[in-house]
Formats: sequence, C-alpha cells, structure tokens
Amino acid sequence: IAQAQGRLPEAQRYYEQDIAISEQLAEETGTVEARRKMSVSYNKLGDIAQAQGRLTEAQRYYEQSLVIREQLAEETGTMDARRDLSISYNKLGDIARAQGRLAEAQRYYEQDLAIREQLVKETGTVKARRDLFVSYIDLGDIAAAQGRLTEAQRYYEQGLVISEQLAEETGTVQARRDLSISCERLGDIARAQGRLTEAQQYYEQSLVIHEKLVEETGTIGDRRGLSVCYNKLGGIAQAQGRLKEAQQYYEQDLAISEQLVEKTGTVGAYDDLAISYYKMSFVSDSKQDYLQKALAIWSQLAEQFPSNPSYAQRRDIVKQLLD
Repeated sequence: IAQAQGRLPEAQRYYEQDIAISEQLAEETGTVEARRKMSVSYNKLGDIAQAQGRLTEAQRYYEQSLVIREQLAEETGTMDARRDLSISYNKLGDIARAQGRLAEAQRYYEQDLAIREQLVKETGTVKARRDLFVSYIDLGDIAAAQGRLTEAQRYYEQGLVISEQLAEETGTVQARRDLSISCERLGDIARAQGRLTEAQQYYEQSLVIHEKLVEETGTIGDRRGLSVCYNKLGGIAQAQGRLKEAQQYYEQDLAISEQLVEKTGTVGAYDDLAISYYKMSFVSDSKQDYLQKALAIWSQLAEQFPSNPSYAQRRDIVKQLLD
C-alpha cells in the first residue's frame, strides 16, 4: 500500500521488517515456501531501491533473489518456480538497461523470454500470456535503443496481439494498460521512421485508454501514463510545425508531472518533470527559464546517482543548448 501510494521510505521500512522474518524462517526451516518468501522479500526491497534510483543496491537484492530462484527451479521444476525465475531475469534486465548495459539486458530478457514462451505453451493462462507480453515489450525496447527498429517493431507487434486479446477477453485495468503500452511503442517506431501520421494515430489510441484509466483509478501510474501520452502527442505536433497545439499538449504533461513530484517526490517523478521542462523550452517564449529548470534537476540527479548515465547525458545536452 505504501509503495503504491508513493510513500517509498515507509514501504522500505515494512519490507525490511518482512525480510528479517523471512530470512529467519528460511534459516530455521529450509522449506521451499520459506525460501521462496525470502526471494520475494529481496525483490520488494530491490523494487524500492530501483524506484529511488539506487540501482547498484537494487541489483544486489535482485541477485540474491535470483540465486534462490535458480535453486528452487532446479529442485522443484514447478511452473511457479520457473515463473519466479523469469521475473528475476526480467528485473536484472531492467537494471542493466537503466545502467546502459544493453547487451547484458538483452541476455537477461532472452532468458526470461525462453521460460515464458514455454509456460504459455504449457498453460495458456492469462498470467502466462501477460508475462510473455512484458518480455516482447522489453526486447523491443532493447532493439529500439540499439537502432534495430524493424526488429523492435516485430516484438511490439507480437506484444500488441497479446494485449488486444487480453483486453478483449478480460477488460481489466492491467490489460488495458498493456494495450496502451503497445500502441505507444508502435507509435515510437513509426515516429522514428518518419511516419508521423501513423505515430499520431497510435498515440491517440493510447491517450483514449489512459484518459479512461485515470478517470477510473486515479493512480499515480495511470496519471503518469497520461502525461506521457500528452508528451508524445506534443512531439508529433511540434515535428509537424503545429507549435501552438504542441504547447497545449506539453502544458498538460507539465501539470501532471508537477503534481506527481509533489505527491511522490520519487527520482522518476523528478526525471519526468525535467523532461517536461525540456520539451516546453521548444515551444515557449521562456525557453531559457525552462532549460535552467531542467538543468537543475538533471545536474542534481547526475550527482546523486552516478550509476545511471542517462542523467549526466541529459544534463550535458541542456548545457550545450544553454551555451
């Protein structure tokens, strides 16, 4: 609950109490259940560390979880044990990607994919298919980051097929979120390949979904998703010379980003706010003021989290623009 509401230090305290008990029970009993619970506890602490930008610490927690899950998968071979193992590979892939180690991230995601494809063949459950969707999106992200856009598009299209099926079958909030992610990613590819009208259509599909989700849930994640839609539609309008429309989208994005910083104060929220300031600088008369605000945030994040190179890269880009 604390984590979902953005109260990360409080969430961390609860998870630390949890891990103390989990470790003790695993040592006393050595049962599969106790060891699995300990692996979940490590993952939870890793999630908090990752959300706060402490990537090296998050990696240590995820690696502790991985050791346990590899043992349990080998000992039991159950579907649950193999799914847990795939989650560990996925989380370590996320850390490697955030730190710019894309080839390593891809290896983790491919290990994750192999397990999840097998589980879909064996079970065909909604959960297994949703896990496979995540793997396709992650591998698409790696391919896109490395400039392999056609390959990225194939992964995203595979993800789109699954997300459309699950949204139609279940109608759940999660399924609709996944569908919006598929549309957004395919919009990114279309934009990168110069197909701006197609990109706009994908982003508008994502926007419609997110507007409904925010109305239904009001969660931090859905509000952030809506801000991303505004940001991307602003980018299309800007690229097509519709600067007034771009400014309106960016202002909607900025308003949400400021609210989320005030609400959560997380590293990710501050990074999103800096991006909003950066985008506003291209369509506003106050270009220098917005760039200075973005520079202040990224300079602080780069100093605070040197293990994440993206903050320093963004800081340097803004410095060059100001010069």
